Amino acid sequence: MYILGDIGNSDTKIFLVNEKNRILKRINLITKNINNQDLDRKIKFLIKDIKKIKKILFCSVVPKSFNLVKAYFTKKTKIKC
Repeated sequence: MYILGDIGNSDTKIFLVNEKNRILKRINLITKNINNQDLDRKIKFLIKDIKKIKKILFCSVVPKSFNLVKAYFTKKTKIKC
């Protein structure tokens, strides 16, 4: 499974995608309110075992939020974003 994300100025979209490129689940976050606790809560809804993730891909126009999300996923999965 893969995690794909788009960090925009107003909202952030994170998708769980399977190997056949089908979106399984989707979450939306307000970009200016992103923090580690909110990511923990929302990611648990997205996937139960985060270790099953093979790749993570994000695009961003907000460097501050991207760095926070990158640090979160790097710490949790040991995969570089």
